[in-house]
Amino acid sequence: MNSGLDNKQQVAAEFSAAASHYSNFNSMQKQSAGILFDMIGTAKVLDSHTNLLDIGCGPGTDFDAINKPASVFALDIAPGMLAQVVQDFPEYLAVQSDAQALPFQNESFDLIYSNLAMQWCPQLDLVFAEVARVLRSGGHFYGAIVADGSLPELAELGLRFNGFHTLDQIQKDLSQCGWQNVRVERKCLSVYFDDLKALLYSIKGVGASTISPLDQRQAEAKAKTAFQENSMAGVKLRGRQDWQNLLGKAEALRQADGLPLHYEIAFIHAIAK
Repeated sequence: MNSGLDNKQQVAAEFSAAASHYSNFNSMQKQSAGILFDMIGTAKVLDSHTNLLDIGCGPGTDFDAINKPASVFALDIAPGMLAQVVQDFPEYLAVQSDAQALPFQNESFDLIYSNLAMQWCPQLDLVFAEVARVLRSGGHFYGAIVADGSLPELAELGLRFNGFHTLDQIQKDLSQCGWQNVRVERKCLSVYFDDLKALLYSIKGVGASTISPLDQRQAEAKAKTAFQENSMAGVKLRGRQDWQNLLGKAEALRQADGLPLHYEIAFIHAIAK
């Protein structure tokens, strides 16, 4: 994992800044949420008696689409995201905290949900241990985590980006918690964009920061020029020609549905002892 994932303040600040327009660039989150909702709905484990915790809630999740729970604790590290939750889901209890140290007593929840948030956590073993701790015996954990092998298109564009946990590591960290039952299924999901700007903005939503190869040269020349024509999702370009070159590379990747991004997603269902 990239050491940049350890910078919790930076993570919180970036997601807070994105909160108000997050829904415009969260195509992958919606797709994976649909799969998690299907899993939960099929198992019929969410009802009016369920105390639910949403880890890495972002601007909030409408669980009433499955079945109305007794309570929802919406947890996120970014205060801006929680402000959006309070606005859109006033009945939820918003909690600012790190998933690696949950501020709840043992066996507090019946169901824990997490959609494309835990890839931000460098120590998944701590996260899973905390999930197992605050789940009641027989409680369910449903999660989706971006895994290694995702975003190959960024490499083709010449952009570096933070790495993700491997599937083996995810399974190993899960196994240390001693669940009653645990299942991990890997799915390859794709999203498509009309243009490169939309593609790059979408990356922030799953915790990937892209870095142009030009960045280092730009840093060295910072004293000489402060000009930047484009800056999104961590991509900093020094002028129109740089941007045009990147556009050309992107267009070479275009498919019938648009510019693609492919993700490897680990879908988890675990039952606490």
